[in-house]
Amino acid sequence: MGLSPFVILVSLSLWGWLWGFLGLLLAVPLTVIVKIVCENVSFLQPVAIFLGHKPQDENDVSDKKLEELETVDEEELEELEKVELDDARR
Repeated sequence: MGLSPFVILVSLSLWGWLWGFLGLLLAVPLTVIVKIVCENVSFLQPVAIFLGHKPQDENDVSDKKLEELETVDEEELEELEKVELDDARR
């Protein structure tokens, strides 16, 4: 779920102090639940970012790939066209 190592240590300390051994067993799952809730509630998203890395939407990733594809250099394009023409002539 992308929890920060620091947050995991704080969570273990807090839940372990509060509930003892059972708290140590449940610390990470409870923290993951808190992070999921924070990711899905708009005004708690900064808390989710604090608990771990910023969540990426699938659309963001595909948009980045699309931008990379659109930024093909003109020289690369000409080189590819030359290779295709050479292959067509053979």
